[in-house]
Amino acid sequence: MKTLKLILGTISFILVLIIAFQSCAIGLEDTFNGTNGGIEFVLALFMLIGGIIGVINRNSRSFSITAGCFYIIGGIIGCLNSPLHSDLRIWSIISLICAFLFISIATKQKI
Repeated sequence: MKTLKLILGTISFILVLIIAFQSCAIGLEDTFNGTNGGIEFVLALFMLIGGIIGVINRNSRSFSITAGCFYIIGGIIGCLNSPLHSDLRIWSIISLICAFLFISIATKQKI
């Protein structure tokens, strides 16, 4: 289970870089169009915090649940704003899958 948390955290870090780069590009486009953007960056921030908590505290059950909560919050924020950008729905679903995995690992982990 510790290895799975490390893998999920590493994948999360890579996705954060991709989402942040994409957020910059979309933010530039939103600036030219006069619309409000930046939700992708908020999702990336929550995924980064969840990934850091999950990787650093691989032995703790409560920190796994905390990491899952950060993924859930980011996923919900992304899903609620996904009509703005279609790719945001994909990142939100990935965030919710990570949340499910972290919380299911925490329920199977010994105290």
